[in-house]
Amino acid sequence: MRWHWGRRIVRSAALAAAISSALAIGAGFAQAWTYKTLYQFTGGADGANPKGGLLRDPATGDLYGVASGGGDANCEVGYACGVVFRLSAAGQQTILHTFKKWEEGMIPNGGLVEDEAGNLYGTTAGGGLEHCNNAGFGCGVVFKLAAGGEYGVLHVFDTTMDGGLPNTRMVRDSVTGDLYGTAGYGSPFTGEIFKITADGQFSSYHPSTENSRGHRYC
Repeated sequence: MRWHWGRRIVRSAALAAAISSALAIGAGFAQAWTYKTLYQFTGGADGANPKGGLLRDPATGDLYGVASGGGDANCEVGYACGVVFRLSAAGQQTILHTFKKWEEGMIPNGGLVEDEAGNLYGTTAGGGLEHCNNAGFGCGVVFKLAAGGEYGVLHVFDTTMDGGLPNTRMVRDSVTGDLYGTAGYGSPFTGEIFKITADGQFSSYHPSTENSRGHRYC
């Protein structure tokens, strides 16, 4: 019985030492943190109002993101429509795509998703169909920006058919490559969850309808 008690004391002492060491290390980390501005947007060709978070390339440290404003002042909608950008670890910005036309979308709010080949996927909250549901600025698109720089639209939203105005980051199934996202508008304007395959096959799940298994989304 005394041996067990002694072992408990030793363990307690060891635990106390470990906690003290962890606190000391933690204090060292806390002192090491510093704040630094990597890049400040000007609102011009470099974009404005970055949204949706960032992706980081673990090999290079480069960051990828979208800015919902700025870009080309001559965008077809009459104001700058946003950009997709890359930012090096040293703070050097490179514009990967500038939104200019209705059909390619505008106002990318949801951030980016990357596949294994380095292709980037995202959504825009506007553009696409110019007079979609009388909204006046379109209902948005799902787009793909290939690793080589080629831009393409995978899907154009129409709120009367498949929702619209997606504003959040999509998620990607690493096994199938399918992308899943949400659209703030649906039929009848309640919002929806959608899936789109890598080759652009689109399907949506309306909250008020039953799925194939007879369950209801809520």
